[in-house]
Amino acid sequence: VAQAWLELPYLERSVGVELSPTRHAAATRSWGRLAADDSAAELLRRPGEPEFTLGSMLECGLCGLTHVYVASLCMDDQLLS
Repeated sequence: VAQAWLELPYLERSVGVELSPTRHAAATRSWGRLAADDSAAELLRRPGEPEFTLGSMLECGLCGLTHVYVASLCMDDQLLS
């Protein structure tokens, strides 16, 4: 999510939805460190920032999205169907 935001300046939004509270906290903490780093100012010149959401992608609105990445390594058969 953060990498896409930084590398693709034409993106209007970059949204990450994470089920794991631990991984969500790591993502928001990492973005906060980057945003506070003066040496990253050039990377962060564009308006806005990526969005980090704690929750299930099944409960988030997917309308208007153009690209979706889902890692399914630990998903059960019922969810994958």
